[in-house]
Amino acid sequence: MFTNTASIQSKTAFFVQEYTHRVLTKMKETSNVTYYTLLDCQQTMCRTMNTYHELTSLEDQIKAYDTYSFALARSTAITQQVSEELDLYPSIEEYNKTTEGYYLRLVAESARKKVHLHNIQKLH
Repeated sequence: MFTNTASIQSKTAFFVQEYTHRVLTKMKETSNVTYYTLLDCQQTMCRTMNTYHELTSLEDQIKAYDTYSFALARSTAITQQVSEELDLYPSIEEYNKTTEGYYLRLVAESARKKVHLHNIQKLH
């Protein structure tokens, strides 16, 4: 079985994608600015997840983490605003707890990569 240690491609990442997709599906008939902004976040996260394993340089991996983290924060903020109107499971409170912890793990992993890059650059 495929094992991945990158948080960008973790089980939680797929949960976020699934939940965001459900929100988008329920919002589809409105197709307003909020819908398209959330869709843009979803596409950014999917693209980052799909291409992450191809990134060979540490700088590119850090950029991917930062891009993904920002898209996650944006999508969570948008989802918080619209999900009150939508009938969703799990609840937005449960989703928020999950994304908050996930976001913190992403930021921490990005920071570890930045420290490692800094240490490598000091050696050269």
